[in-house]
Amino acid sequence: AIGELARHLSEESFRKLVAHMTEAISKAGVWNVAYVQTISLICQSSGARVARYLPDIVPTLNKTFHGHEDKKSDGMVNDEEEEARVELWSNCLQAYESIVRECPAQATEHLPYMISAMLRLLSYDPNYSYD
Repeated sequence: AIGELARHLSEESFRKLVAHMTEAISKAGVWNVAYVQTISLICQSSGARVARYLPDIVPTLNKTFHGHEDKKSDGMVNDEEEEARVELWSNCLQAYESIVRECPAQATEHLPYMISAMLRLLSYDPNYSYD
């Protein structure tokens, strides 16, 4: 519902929504899937309007991804946390896709970081044992 609502918000309310979402993603850890999904939906529904906030959104998504990248290999994550992490990664991919589809010109400067993260995300198969 927030994704659809975002297109009708005033500029100030939209700015506050994006700021709240990026802050929430930063604080929530591996359990922030709903916030990442919401950013993706906001990007899908608001299109170019979200472009001016990409300098805040993309680094937040990158930080979220990198913060949960290697914990399973260290044996620090149980199966439930691993499932949540995989879901988080999937939602990061969807958010990147929305950003590139809806704001292609403005996303250009962020593409090296997004492509690097996307390639790492796509190369991981949660159903394969890397042991």
